[in-house]
Amino acid sequence: MSLQITFTFDGTPYTRPPGCTIGDFLCEQGLRLERLAIEYNGRDLTPAEAAHLLLRHGDQLRTRPRRAEA
Repeated sequence: MSLQITFTFDGTPYTRPPGCTIGDFLCEQGLRLERLAIEYNGRDLTPAEAAHLLLRHGDQLRTRPRRAEA
């Protein structure tokens, strides 16, 4: 079992210990889930899904500012 996982966030590789959630990682980066549109391995996530979803080795994570609701 590997002691680290490697994943890509907005085109940059990152390494973290297993058990890191998307929410934990984005918070660590100074980002707020509710202000982001989050794409995980090509699938759009809600902030609630992202808060608890564990990152895995090889994952692709992309974010962009969430559009304001009219």
